[in-house]
Amino acid sequence: MAAVIVVSGCSHSSDGRRGNDLYDADAFEEATLAYQDGLAAIVDNPEDPLRTDYYNNLGAAQYRLGEHQSAQEAFVQSAAASTNDQDRARAAYNAGNNAYRVEDNKLATDFYVQSLVANPASVDAKINYEFVKRKMDEEEQNGDGQQEPPEPSEYAKELKAQADALVAQERYREAFRLMDDGRQVDPTVEAFASFIERVASVADINDIPI
Repeated sequence: MAAVIVVSGCSHSSDGRRGNDLYDADAFEEATLAYQDGLAAIVDNPEDPLRTDYYNNLGAAQYRLGEHQSAQEAFVQSAAASTNDQDRARAAYNAGNNAYRVEDNKLATDFYVQSLVANPASVDAKINYEFVKRKMDEEEQNGDGQQEPPEPSEYAKELKAQADALVAQERYREAFRLMDDGRQVDPTVEAFASFIERVASVADINDIPI
């Protein structure tokens, strides 16, 4: 899942350009200092639009240094300083990636949802959200004392095939309702519980208004 480690953002003042050049050269410690210099230069102007870029890029450099707590704080600051949905979505997305890297999957999904609220069209945020949510579901199912899923009946298999066809048409809410109603009729539909929860998650995301 390469998208999980992607960071984005670019500032355009002299300190920002210097920081970006250092970042591109893998000189992350020096890039961190350059972005901090940029923030120091505008400390008396909290409305400066460069603040969100500086904080985002600072977080990106700290992320690459493995300083994930500091990176998370920077990404959150970037989101707080943002003045438009694009910057807010970027900062939340990067915060989600950082949370995933430190294995805080719940926090990661929370940030991906924030990113999608700001930019519902973000394919990367949708993919990452579903990936991490599926991983959380699998870990929960494989937990101690978890019972083996039942063997699906022919009815359950047919229902799953119908739901797959709906998913292929991006009719996620209908697919979820079909499976959810089905497991009230036939308990063996629960064999597809992970699929049902994934479809529900995607349906919830798609219901976010643009």
